[in-house]
Amino acid sequence: MTETGPARTFGTRLAFCLMVVRLRVSLFLSVIAAFAVISPGVRAAQFADLSAGGRTTCGTTAEGLLYCWGDGREGQLGRIGANSARHPVRVVGIYDAQQVAAGTNFGCTVLNRGSQINVQGIYACWGDGLSGQLGTGTFDRAQYPQQVRTPDGFTRIEVGSTSTCGIGAGGGVWCWGDDRVGQLGDGSAQPKLAAPIPVPGLSSGVTDLALGELHACAVRADKVPVCWGFVAEGRTGQPPTPDVAPIVYPTAVPGLSDIVDVAAGSVHTCALRGTDGTVWCFGQNVRGQLGSGVPVGAFSATPIQVPGITGATAIAAGGQSTCAVAGGRVWCWGDGQEGKLGNGSRADSNVPVAAAGLTDVAKITVGTNHACALTSKGAPFCWGANRYGQVGNGDVTGVNAREETPVRVTDYDLGRLTFIPRALQSFPTGTGGGVIEARGFIIRKTSSRYSCPKRGTIRISAKGKAAVRKVTFTRRSSTACRLSGSFLLPSKSDGATAVRYSVRGTHLRTASGRLRAQKAG
Repeated sequence: MTETGPARTFGTRLAFCLMVVRLRVSLFLSVIAAFAVISPGVRAAQFADLSAGGRTTCGTTAEGLLYCWGDGREGQLGRIGANSARHPVRVVGIYDAQQVAAGTNFGCTVLNRGSQINVQGIYACWGDGLSGQLGTGTFDRAQYPQQVRTPDGFTRIEVGSTSTCGIGAGGGVWCWGDDRVGQLGDGSAQPKLAAPIPVPGLSSGVTDLALGELHACAVRADKVPVCWGFVAEGRTGQPPTPDVAPIVYPTAVPGLSDIVDVAAGSVHTCALRGTDGTVWCFGQNVRGQLGSGVPVGAFSATPIQVPGITGATAIAAGGQSTCAVAGGRVWCWGDGQEGKLGNGSRADSNVPVAAAGLTDVAKITVGTNHACALTSKGAPFCWGANRYGQVGNGDVTGVNAREETPVRVTDYDLGRLTFIPRALQSFPTGTGGGVIEARGFIIRKTSSRYSCPKRGTIRISAKGKAAVRKVTFTRRSSTACRLSGSFLLPSKSDGATAVRYSVRGTHLRTASGRLRAQKAG
């Protein structure tokens, strides 16, 4: 039967009114809804920077968190009591890391404290400090990061075997640590210094920096590379003198120009030319690390072009091997022991070979016996020696553990779930409703995968009264969760407010702040 007349009119009006009510309710809820985009990052291994050291690897996330994995016996993991880690673990007390450098038995990171203390470029170091390489003014070991205010607001820091250098905000270079063979470039060869000193002749304009075992190199503003320190076997680009006297000041490498990147291994150096992306190497070649095809064992103080590499965008060197990124792929040469070249073999190569399976690579880093790459999407891959877990995939099998091809760094140890509030915002007077903005990590682990929690609780207390509201988490993308919900506060609750978040009974973090009342509308 079909309705007509007044009944149909009434039904139509009722439907229309209900629709309007639903729209208004929806709009109201969207106004008072609290939401935050939560980027776990670690679930999909999203890194912004990566550095391979002696037996340790460290990486920073886009959110400024710092993770390390591998050997921690000298405090290289930045966690008290951590002797080793097969998966990335958080370095304590670091929330604003910009860049990281892992050395033989220590590590350093540049921090950005911004408005918190009105200084940018603070650095922190941890691990072995017996040569003063931590820059803290002492020669002590540190099992957690020691923060130091820099003399020139460092924007980048690089580490060697027992020395450290940083690039200041104005492009000047400062160094500290072991100086027995002139590694600090300050014109002397002192035993060691525990605080940064400026490097003469490099007071501004420096664009790149690299430290080897006993030498260092930098790229000046005119794109000419300069090196200093121990000269044996041509690692500084200068012919060794009969008495092998070190170069104690930065000295230009003959024959190289338009250089945009330098990389230093234990006893060799390579440079990347910006005009054509070619790679030029000099120094020791006992394992073929110059990549020039010349007989293994010979050394060259004169830069030699690496054949077959053009259009390279990044280079890295460590130990006795070198790698370059060209066309999104990784090419390595030199020491192949422990699978360090990533081509499925443990044989040395004096010409570039492709690391298996890697594409879309943006950054490369080479340690003593392992190497890692970072894709443009922030995914880390490592290969080589894995005896201490430095490859980060958890697959440590016996004393000869190694990965001969790149593997994905997996299974992050998050410890307690973390939720970092961004701000406590205002709420409309009279309604008691409010919005809360936040950022951080809210994820949970199921077997070897990470996912968004299905539910949680926000608890807001104000002047002794409390309000509890349920919140929900929905997947926003493959690497993010969305928190949504709303809360009502007791009347006259303007003032000090504490907020506690929890997910499935696990308290995330308590944050304090002030919720301020404002006129509705």
